[in-house]
Amino acid sequence: MTRPDQENGMTESTKMMKMIKRRNRCCCNLLHVTTATLLIGCVEICYFSYEIFSTIYYFVKTSEQYLSLSMLLFGLLFALIASILLFVAIKTSIPYLLIPHLLMQIATLCILSLICLFCLFTVIVGTSLDFRIVNMADNSTVDDLALNMTSSKSTYELTYVSKVFASFLFFLCIFLLLLDLIQVWMLIIVFRCFFHLQKKAILKTQCLTVNKDANRIQKHQDCTTNDAKNNNCFALEMASTKFVRKKLKKIASSR
Repeated sequence: MTRPDQENGMTESTKMMKMIKRRNRCCCNLLHVTTATLLIGCVEICYFSYEIFSTIYYFVKTSEQYLSLSMLLFGLLFALIASILLFVAIKTSIPYLLIPHLLMQIATLCILSLICLFCLFTVIVGTSLDFRIVNMADNSTVDDLALNMTSSKSTYELTYVSKVFASFLFFLCIFLLLLDLIQVWMLIIVFRCFFHLQKKAILKTQCLTVNKDANRIQKHQDCTTNDAKNNNCFALEMASTKFVRKKLKKIASSR
């Protein structure tokens, strides 16, 4: 191989190495996917720990048990365990320990998307309330009461509150959409970390198999060399015994 071919091969290998390193980086190539995943896990552990302690404090303070709070506490404990398993997966390079965290992220994304769609549907359809009053009697006092209810100021107040609530839902929908985008971004990072750990585990198993094969070949070579040495020693012994016998025969014949 000529020198230009060697240089071209070196440049191609360096380009491949750079491309592989870029694939494993995120946040504008500032962080490795494992580092970013660890940061996500740290933030989640802090948040879930705070939520668990606040929920337990509410239980102790009110001494009341609600099904919704029990389900919330169970979900927070599951999320905390999934976040702890994230650190274990990165430490031990076992990618399948990230599956609970991925399931938790997908469930959170689905819940946020459903709430966002509900708020958007409420904003589009409207939140104004229409009252329909039916006259069931001939009593004039009932008619006067119905007219007073429809023409009073509370109707305008109700419409005003409805508009404020619609604007609140609109901003809530935007906020939930931003949370969805952040959750999708974090989910992509954890997925990339999962594939990175999977490739790392495959390379480790391949290296172990290669080392085992190399050790077997080395042992076989050592056995063959030992056999060859033993055969050489045996051949030398046989040759020496033959030489001694010939000498003894010559001495005996000369006498």
